[in-house]
Amino acid sequence: MVSRESLDRANNNWRVEVRNPIHLKALIGTAGAWWLYDIVYYGTTNNQPSIVDKVFGSDEDLLENCFHNIILNSMGLPAVVMAIVNLKGMGEKALQSWGFMAISFSSLLLAATLQYFPDSNNVNFICCCFLIFTLNWGVNVSTYVMPIGAYPPEVSGTFFGLSAAGGKLGAFVGAYVFDPLTEWTSLPWVYTFCTIVGVVAVAVTSHFVRPYGRETFYRHKNSTDEEEEEEEEVQEYA
Repeated sequence: MVSRESLDRANNNWRVEVRNPIHLKALIGTAGAWWLYDIVYYGTTNNQPSIVDKVFGSDEDLLENCFHNIILNSMGLPAVVMAIVNLKGMGEKALQSWGFMAISFSSLLLAATLQYFPDSNNVNFICCCFLIFTLNWGVNVSTYVMPIGAYPPEVSGTFFGLSAAGGKLGAFVGAYVFDPLTEWTSLPWVYTFCTIVGVVAVAVTSHFVRPYGRETFYRHKNSTDEEEEEEEEVQEYA
């Protein structure tokens, strides 16, 4: 049976860890990046049928529209498998950074083709497929993995939940703002905005995910020693 003293000690340690400024800084990286990612991801996936209509025209019949949406959705599975394979070699921080860079590039490419080649349906559709692939590669895996290792075991569940909540807020923003923003401006401008979001997310990942400001696009061979030093700082605060 767990004693009252043990429960009080555990609760006190939990409060200390939750208020740790190092963890709060990391939360900006894990929750903030997840928030930015879900804006683009859910903004795109929830409005995918209207994007297909924009590419092929509203006069496309139902069968063709379903076929194009099936092809777009099929881009997700191989992208996730590829991200899982890349995770071990790249590490979650580098995988997330490259994932956001890929999203920015594919968003910019789609914006450019829609703006300057609006009648090139096949080119625009290939760019859409590339965008869906990049949305599911990298960040779609790293956002779930990163909060697990960023915090001590006693509070990792709490901070994972907070990080996921940040992502769901981003999903809400993307799902409800994407379509009105498209009507107010145009689809090329919306994906130009998504390009900027991806670049900002890389900066957030770089500066608020350990090691801070380093190893953004690669994992150093000697990073284990540096991570142990940073872990000592966390324990020293506690």
